[in-house]
Amino acid sequence: MMIVKARLLRVWWILVLLPVFPFAVAAEETPRLRLASADIADWMEQDGRILLKLTPVAVSRLRALTAQSYGRKIEIELDAVPLLSAIVHATIDSGVIQVNDPTPAVVERLESIQGLRSKGR
Repeated sequence: MMIVKARLLRVWWILVLLPVFPFAVAAEETPRLRLASADIADWMEQDGRILLKLTPVAVSRLRALTAQSYGRKIEIELDAVPLLSAIVHATIDSGVIQVNDPTPAVVERLESIQGLRSKGR
């Protein structure tokens, strides 16, 4: 009987103190690769998808991000325009990103980058 009362007392204190001392739950932030226009070496649109070729500096950043993110979801954006989100299954070091079903905002952003052309059009 004493053990039950002690446990109930602990549960009661937890319930009483929980609202007084809120616990900060550390939500794990999704890893994100933020690309700028200067990170795109070339691109092409083909069969409703876009292939982006990254500069060597951006390839290094993508390689590092994917090497540290096995099994996790990552997000990639270009000038704050979301390109894709995917689960990482391997380190990506090819320097090419495939964007399936790109939004009009993605296509518009790529078309606005000076000096690059979509070769697949």
